[in-house]
Amino acid sequence: MGTYAAGGVFLLTLQVLAVATAAQAKLDLPAGALEAGSTVKIGLTDPANAGRPVVVVLDGGGYPAPVLVKLVIKLDARGRGVVQWQVPEWDGVRVNAPGATEVTRPIVRRR
Repeated sequence: MGTYAAGGVFLLTLQVLAVATAAQAKLDLPAGALEAGSTVKIGLTDPANAGRPVVVVLDGGGYPAPVLVKLVIKLDARGRGVVQWQVPEWDGVRVNAPGATEVTRPIVRRR
């Protein structure tokens, strides 16, 4: 493969990666530990699903039966939405949405 052809393949690969990255969904939660009993905002940005409801799954662990909570976030025309969630007395939470990277937060109990 010639230098020009290799360069063309490289640029095409970069363009595909840039488009894939731009279209990726993103979850937004407060940084650090969450406090049980408090209310937090869970945000989602997903331009590919603008104007649609998206299900976000919160996993509180649990063994042998997992504890799962499903929240629906209605995205606006720009693909942004927020929902409020009251933090339960779990040890931690894993938050997932289609196309987004999982977000994990520890949960601390009130004293």
